[in-house]
Amino acid sequence: MFFNISKEQNNEFPVHIEYAGLSIDLDNGWTVNDGCIYKGLPGNECTIICRDNAIIIDTHERRTFPIFYNKDAISNIIRYDIEFYKDEELHILENNVTLIKSREPRRFTHLLLADSELVDYLYDYLDKKIKNFNSALPIKFFPTGGVDTAVIISFMMKHKKPYELLTAEYKDMDYFTCHTRPRLGKFWAYQNIHHWRDPSILLSGTNGDEMMLRNPHDAYLIGKIHGENILETLKEAPNKYHSHYYLRKKHKHEYDEVDESNLNLDQARQQIIDRNYFDYQHWHLGNTLTWTPLNDLKIINIMLNFSYAGIRNQLLDASISKQLIERNNPRLLKLVSASKNNLNYHHLHKIFERIESI
Repeated sequence: MFFNISKEQNNEFPVHIEYAGLSIDLDNGWTVNDGCIYKGLPGNECTIICRDNAIIIDTHERRTFPIFYNKDAISNIIRYDIEFYKDEELHILENNVTLIKSREPRRFTHLLLADSELVDYLYDYLDKKIKNFNSALPIKFFPTGGVDTAVIISFMMKHKKPYELLTAEYKDMDYFTCHTRPRLGKFWAYQNIHHWRDPSILLSGTNGDEMMLRNPHDAYLIGKIHGENILETLKEAPNKYHSHYYLRKKHKHEYDEVDESNLNLDQARQQIIDRNYFDYQHWHLGNTLTWTPLNDLKIINIMLNFSYAGIRNQLLDASISKQLIERNNPRLLKLVSASKNNLNYHHLHKIFERIESI
């Protein structure tokens, strides 16, 4: 879902559409129909509308990709002078191009439910969402050892939705990936990702850490507000899912940022929603669409409604995520590594060798 709109055609892109004296340059996978250029999946999509000698960029409910611009161009891959972090309309190129405001609100909402009811509410919300997702394109699943992909595949299997189990990492090269390789590599999610030239859907747990309240910064913040240093707790509990990951030195600056702040619970909830609102990870590459059902602010709003007693083991050990898997099929807990982002594949060798099925 990569694009560049400017006065000059950019030949790093394979597709070019001329309109209103501008060149709309695209990667593969866009559908062009009567002045509308569309790509994506529900919750992660973009429409470029060519109408009345002007161009409108509509990112639907929530923008899932960055925006860079200057007086002559706008793109979500070429890093022009200004990166646009605001959630408001943007008018550039002499007002001939408009990025319209996303429609999803980002205010915390009290659900007035007990913790046990919230687990049921979350389960039902994900169950309905995944059950209702249908596509003619093949859905491909690569076990990563992560709890988030395991959550999604557990609902997929519950509803008997077809998928292809991948036993190898696959990366087709095409015109766009060859010409933009240095640019793509600056976005961490595209440093290494499955990609097929044939139209396909890659199932991803992306943004699950953030929306399921397991991001190191957010977990540490919630713990601190409730009087607990979860890093000290995890040092004493090395077998928890997050122990190794949260204690990595690379997260220290995030914890320092929390320590320097002085937020109450309501302020913390809003900060967490705001941070994740602008957290861009996957927004589709060529003919490979990335299905990310956990990238959803409604999910993080549910999680932020839990009491600290109800959420604490999620912060430490992904317990709520594991409960969701267990409800669908306890056997699928074997997909989850013992330690997040640490020895991810040790327990999966029989699945990759097809000695054992999931």
